[in-house]
Amino acid sequence: LLHNNILPNLNYMTMTSVNQKNDKIIPLVACIGMIVSMYALYIEKRHEEEEEMGLFEGDSFKALCDIEAIGASCSTVLAMPVGRLLSYFHIVPVGSVLDVANAVLGLIYYIIVLSLSKVLPQLTFSIGCCAMSTSVYLAIQLIKLNELCILCWTSHLVNTTLLIRLWGNLKRGDINHQLKAKSA
Repeated sequence: LLHNNILPNLNYMTMTSVNQKNDKIIPLVACIGMIVSMYALYIEKRHEEEEEMGLFEGDSFKALCDIEAIGASCSTVLAMPVGRLLSYFHIVPVGSVLDVANAVLGLIYYIIVLSLSKVLPQLTFSIGCCAMSTSVYLAIQLIKLNELCILCWTSHLVNTTLLIRLWGNLKRGDINHQLKAKSA
C-alpha cells in the first residue's frame, strides 16, 4: 500500500522536473532558428538591394556564411528558385505577396514553437513534422546540387533538434498525464 501511494508521486515529480528542463531547451533552440532565419532574410535583402543598384560582384556584400575556402555560399543557395518553396511548388504565383523566402516560413515556424509548444504540444509537434519534412527535402536538394550552405544546414539541425524535443515533451506529457490519473 505504501509503495503504491509513494512511488507514483515520486515518478510524477521526477518526470515533471525532466519536462521543465526540456522546456528551457526548446525556446533556446527556437531562438537560434529565428536568428538563423533573420540572418538569411538579411542576406537576401542585401543582395536584392545590390541588384537594384547594379553593383558589380567585387563591390557586393559578402555574407559571413560565404566562405570561399570551403566552397560555402549561402547567398547562392538562398537565391535559387527552391529558396522560395511556395512558388517553387506552384502553391502561390511567383512574385505574389505570399511568394516568401523559406526563411520567412522558418521564422513563422519558430514563433509558433515559442508560442504554442507548451499549450498545444500535439499541434506544435504536427507542424514540426511538416518543418522537418521540408528540411529533409531541402537537404536532399543541397546534396543533389552539391552546394554547401551553412545557414541551411544549421536550420536543418535546429529543425531536427526541435522535432526530437517536441516529441520527447509530447511523450513525457502522456506519461505525466497517466501518472496523474494513477495518483488521483
